[in-house]
Amino acid sequence: MTNKCPCGRTKSNLVERHTQFFKDYCSYYCSIYYQNPSAHPPVKVSDSKHHSNHYRNPDIMVNCEMCNQEYPIRDNSKLSNQMFCGVDCYRELMQGKYSMRDWRVLKMIDFHPNCNTNYIANNWQDNNLKLSSIGASQILRIYAARGIVTRITTDQNKYIYRISDAFRASNYTLGQAVKGKIRL
Repeated sequence: MTNKCPCGRTKSNLVERHTQFFKDYCSYYCSIYYQNPSAHPPVKVSDSKHHSNHYRNPDIMVNCEMCNQEYPIRDNSKLSNQMFCGVDCYRELMQGKYSMRDWRVLKMIDFHPNCNTNYIANNWQDNNLKLSSIGASQILRIYAARGIVTRITTDQNKYIYRISDAFRASNYTLGQAVKGKIRL
């Protein structure tokens, strides 16, 4: 595994929560941009005559994980890993006792479909809260019963998980499913 992102930046070795989602990229922005760079052509830095040949990667519009409204993320900024449109949506999700933990487990499955609980436990990065494969399994069992996650049995009598097609077809976000304890 290389320690470089396709953008050329070095991926951080620090324990950062966003790195558990993007193994091959340095940020959320790069994970979207480098899956299809031709869909995001470079834009001029400004209309100034001094910037006539200066281009940058464009802002990418993404949906908030709580309210589902679009907001822009920008390359190489402190907000390039932002998954919520603002502090209000982030705080709304944080109000539940284990809402952020559950959302992070579901988001990990969203970015890495068909993963097992060992994968989740091995890639869990949080200094304040440890998560074992058994703990991840207990969390996912609840969301499988609600219809948000699909559990698939493998040959070794183990499960792999993915977000269910019924949930993807709904208008709910993962944040709303966790916060509102939604059942499908």
